[in-house]
Amino acid sequence: MDGLRGAPAVLKEVWEAGFRYVSSKAWGPDWTLPALLHNPFTYAEDGFPDLWELPCSGWHDNVLKFGMGNQPVRLIAFPAPYPEAVPLKPIETPEEEIAINRAFIDRALAGSYTHLSLVWHPRSITRFDPDMKMLVETFRYAQSVGMQFATYEQLWKMMIKQQTPSTEQQGNYSS
Repeated sequence: MDGLRGAPAVLKEVWEAGFRYVSSKAWGPDWTLPALLHNPFTYAEDGFPDLWELPCSGWHDNVLKFGMGNQPVRLIAFPAPYPEAVPLKPIETPEEEIAINRAFIDRALAGSYTHLSLVWHPRSITRFDPDMKMLVETFRYAQSVGMQFATYEQLWKMMIKQQTPSTEQQGNYSS
């Protein structure tokens, strides 16, 4: 899944609805998980140079916690691109999720990606970790290694200012 690339009719609808950024690239190759790290890009090749994609990365947390044992999920099995972030079974503790999040944070920083946007669902978080330990510890770790925080709108504005949608962009932001 490459976001909305190759779907100019959809991109036109998104543009005409007033959106200037989307986050539709949230899966790995061939609809697998985890979603790999990617830098933001524009849809210039599809005729929308000012429409940005701000990709998601990692696991959809509801699948990581609950879905793996109950429904089929396509995983990137071999070669595993991030073996340290692929559990052998559904996670059972916030600490396990924190370790997986740390692996993605470390990969994002080591690879000079411009941002990391983990896929979290409020209902999944509150069911699994009502005390929000995972969020607190993940944000604490990201801050301790120098990651800055931004909303999607803030990240989009930074990308516009840089106007260089490529893998050469610098700065690590968690959105």
